[in-house]
This record gives sequence, C-alpha cells and structure tokens, in this order.
Amino acid sequence: MTVTAALSNLEYRHNFTARSQPPKAEYDYIVIGAGTAGATVAARLSELSNVQVLLLEAGGPGNFMFDAPVLANLVFNGQWNWNYTNTKQSVGVGLKNKVIPEYRGYALGGSSSINSMVYNRGNTRGYDDWANNYGASGWGWNDVRKYFLKYEDNTDSNLVKTYPGWHSTGGPVQITTWANPDPIYQLMIQANNELGYPTTDINGPNQLGIALVQEFASTRGVRSSSSNSYLEGNRRPNLDISVHSRVTRVLFNGHTATGVEYVRDGLKNVAKVKKEIIISAGAINTPQLLMLSGIGPAKDLRKFSIKVLADLPVGINLHNHPRLDLRAYIKDDSLVTTSRLQDAEALTIPALYQWFTNGSGPLIQYHDTITYYNSRNNRDKNWPDLALEVRLYKQHKDVQLTAQDFDDVYAWTQWLQQYANRYFLQILPYHELPRSRGQVFLKSKNPFEAPIIDQRFLTNPKDMEEFIEIVGYGLYVAERSSLAQYLLPMKPIPGCHACPDKSYLHECDSYIRCLIKEVTLSGLHDCCSVRMGNTSKKDTVVDTRLRVKGFKKLRVCDTSVWPVIPNGNINAATFMTGEKCAEMIKEDNK
Repeated sequence: MTVTAALSNLEYRHNFTARSQPPKAEYDYIVIGAGTAGATVAARLSELSNVQVLLLEAGGPGNFMFDAPVLANLVFNGQWNWNYTNTKQSVGVGLKNKVIPEYRGYALGGSSSINSMVYNRGNTRGYDDWANNYGASGWGWNDVRKYFLKYEDNTDSNLVKTYPGWHSTGGPVQITTWANPDPIYQLMIQANNELGYPTTDINGPNQLGIALVQEFASTRGVRSSSSNSYLEGNRRPNLDISVHSRVTRVLFNGHTATGVEYVRDGLKNVAKVKKEIIISAGAINTPQLLMLSGIGPAKDLRKFSIKVLADLPVGINLHNHPRLDLRAYIKDDSLVTTSRLQDAEALTIPALYQWFTNGSGPLIQYHDTITYYNSRNNRDKNWPDLALEVRLYKQHKDVQLTAQDFDDVYAWTQWLQQYANRYFLQILPYHELPRSRGQVFLKSKNPFEAPIIDQRFLTNPKDMEEFIEIVGYGLYVAERSSLAQYLLPMKPIPGCHACPDKSYLHECDSYIRCLIKEVTLSGLHDCCSVRMGNTSKKDTVVDTRLRVKGFKKLRVCDTSVWPVIPNGNINAATFMTGEKCAEMIKEDNK
C-alpha cells in the first residue's frame, strides 16, 4: 500500500504540474519547448509577478520512470522520445536500417528527463573560445560561470570545500556524488591512474584525468530534470503550461513576432504575445520551426513555397559528438555490488519501498566515469579533445532485445549469446572537439514531418584520425591495463575481423576502422544550428543576447545558439544558457 500510494503521489505531482488552464488570448511571454533551457526560462520569467507566461510543450507530463536514475535506459528509447534518425552516414552502417539514431526528449523537461544525468560543464577554454574567436561577447568563462553557480545545489560538501569558487549550493538543481560505487569502477579508476590520468573534478580547475562523475540527481535519488527542478512544486499562478501542444509556426507582422500557432488535441490554436517569443525547442526542432516560419536559407524555403522573411543560415553549423560502444564483459560478478539490479529488474516492490521511504536502494544507482585525454594533434593539453565514458550494464538474458539495434540481427544474436545475462562495462570513446559540421534541412512544409538531420560524422579527416586514437585507447584499457585481468578477452564484433598477425584488437588498425564504420553512434549532443555572434557576420542567426537578426520580439534560447560544441555533455551548459537568457530578457524588457 505504501508503494502504491507513493507511485500515485508521484504521478499526481507530475500531472498537477502539467495541468491545463483555459488558454488566454494573449501573454507577455511565450516559451516554445519545455526542455532544459525552456523550462528554466519560463520559470525564471514567472518570477515577475506582473507578467503572464505561456510554456508550450509538444510532449506530455513527467512520469515516475523519469525520476528513478536506474531506469534511464527504459525511458531513453520510447514514447518520451522524438525518435529521430540521421540520414545515412559513412559510419554507423551496421546499426538498424543502417542509420544512426538521434534521440531527443519529448516531455516536460525535454532531454533532461531521459538523458544519462551526467554533470559535465565542458572546459572553461571552450567558453572563452566562443567570446574570443566567434564574436560571442559576454559568453566567456568569466561571464557564464555565475550562471552555472546560480542553478547549482551541489550536495557534495567535500567537493564544494576542495574547489572554492567552482561549485555552489542553494540553487534549484541538485547535483549529487553517488556513494558506494561498485568495485569494478574503483578498478577502472585505478587503471587510469596507473596510466597517468589522475583522479580529478572534471568541473573544477583541471579537467584532464578521470572522475566518477556527479549526476543531475537529488540526495533522495530523484533525477534533477528541468521540470523537477524548476516547475514541480514551484509553478506560479502567472505561468500557464500547455502539454501536447505542437507549435507549427511563429506569426509575424512584418519583422515583428506577434504570436504562435500551435496544435493541441487536433485543434489549431493561436496565442498572441506582448513582449517576446522565446524558441527553446532544441538544435533540431528550433531550426525546423524557424524555417517553417520563413526564416532560413532562402533557396531551401522557396523549394517548399514558404514565404521568405529573412535569408539566414538556419540549420547550418550543426555540431555533435561522435561516439561508439565497446562492451567489456566482466569475469566475476562479485565486482558488481550496488548496481546488481538494473533497468526493469530494479522495479521490484522492495526496491520501490526503499526508494520512496529513504531514497536508497538499486533505483538510485547510475554510476559513470569519464576520463579526458589529449590526441596527438591537440596543442592545448589543458583543453582535452578526447574522452572515454564508462558505465556498468547487464546484458539482457534475451539477447535479441539488444540485437534488434543492429542491421544484421541474426549475426548479433549469435555473437551476444555467449554473454547473455553477464555484466559489462560499456566503454564509450568520444571525440569531444570535432571539426565536422552537419545541417538540419526541411523535408517538407508539413510541421509534423521530421526534418532531415545530416550530422556528417567524422567527415573531416582529422576527426577520423583522432577518433581512431581514442577507440584504440579504449580497447587498450580493456585489453592491456590492470583492469584487463578482471574482464573477458575482447572478441571481434560481427562484420569486423581481427588482424591475424596481432595479439590484441587495439593493435589492429583495420579492426578499429571497421568498428568505427559499423557502430559509430551519436553522442546525442546536438547544438550550434542557429549560432550566435557578431550580427555583421553572415554565418550568425542571433546576436549575443540571442535575438534573431532583423526581428523584434523573437529570441532563441537553447543549445542551437552556441557557436561551437563544448568538450563535454551538454545538459549542464544548457541550464546555464537558460539562466543567462532569462536574465537578459528581464534586462531588455524593463
């Protein structure tokens, strides 16, 4: 009964936050998209008691499965996801339908409700690079640091004390260091230490090294999404939230935004705006909406008979981190302790009771390590360009559930069978500072048809060269470091072959290249497709206060405005962008 009551309470809280009210004809501010940045902006604007704010979200309310960290894999790929795919790339050809999935959150909280909760700001030099080399004045590290600190409520008092000025407490978003990581993580950290990579705080002054990363989660073991942190329990009477509301276009009078058109429950609605419209739909949906509204590359818009209001490079300059998945299976299950129950296995009555009553048990566990490395090409050794992220998973007993992710289901079923029901380290090599650039295109003028996403992963030869380095290093850690004695020997994946004259896979260049071609994935860190900077430059769409060039009452606030990608997971910087954007809107509308 206790568990049933607690589940009902969680669901009530989520649904109460998303409760609908009769829509008003006009609002002071309309925010499109309730993801990490959008929920942050809407909540901060509603602090002004004399304004009315409308937050429109295409997806639905939260769900208790979002809240339990260990269930991240269950919500990651399903109904709470836009379930986009990339156009066919030169890599990832062994994946299902030979395309790379591109997952984005589809609910209150957006991707912060379904991601892996990693708290990683990226290197401070990246923000200085925005300001110094891309014309994004006011976005250097010394400018944005205060916004990171503004939202952070870091529950690790030792970390806060050790790195003064780098962390803070009291913000709306709780950040937590997990206790009692499994022994296999400790062995992973030790192996990297022995290879010259010290234990560090990746959000502190020295990024190079390895960290058991902090997570966007509370001390009670609840995910800190933007919805949980900014909306639930804090929704003010001047903030209307409308879920299942898909914005189809922005309305204009000349070059002044006047309102939005959106569809809810199959009915078309219009909401007018007095002060500003803020588009926070993400690096894929924001450019799509702008183009549907007449702002984008003129030749592409004319192809769909869309009236061109401004010929701007919308959708161009798309950035992302390429990664792939190396599976290192663990010999001895005794090295897995706190994380023994995972995914659906953890959804037991005792586990739910532990979680609800004292914030403990398997449902709160989601450990993760990140190690930062430098490629041979990297000139700034304090600004690493490569990384390994490592997580602990359990192979499904029914291996076909995993094999379905690949094009050759039969071959992968046969290969995975030898590892059924075994724990493994998922070793994820990342290229953190890629040069390759993609683009978001309209597929049609139908707003309900997904745009074309072409990431152009690893098309820059230097990116490929450096990605080979980090994949090789990931294999080396699994095969030759002190960690290797605790792991089963690595075996070639389906479609790739070991070098007959080499003892280890990490020594085989042709195998590494085959791995990259077959199973490269998206890092799911889309950004930079509506980039900000000096308005005199032809490659910018918004100014440094995130206002769309040549337009009034229209601003963009999400990852799409960044000039280049940070060398880390992007959720932390998205919260920062939302905080800074909200403050600028308040300043500009006094």
